[in-house]
Amino acid sequence: MSTLTTHDRERYQDRPSLILDGPDSLALLEQSPLLEVLHITHFPKVHSLEPLRSLTNLRWLSLHSTPGWDGTNRHLTV
Repeated sequence: MSTLTTHDRERYQDRPSLILDGPDSLALLEQSPLLEVLHITHFPKVHSLEPLRSLTNLRWLSLHSTPGWDGTNRHLTV
């Protein structure tokens, strides 16, 4: 699973879309105000969507579990 680092934020902060797979936190997204599209897959370590509040240009948010969780009784709770 990936971890969003400061280097990642600097690399992607001016891009309109981002795909995250297994982030530990969404805190660094607070500094990516130009983000318009965000796809997050498998986020069991994320406990709050509050950091998304600062993404004033965000128009599309996609939250998904991994395919291995399909048909199981597991849940991603935020």
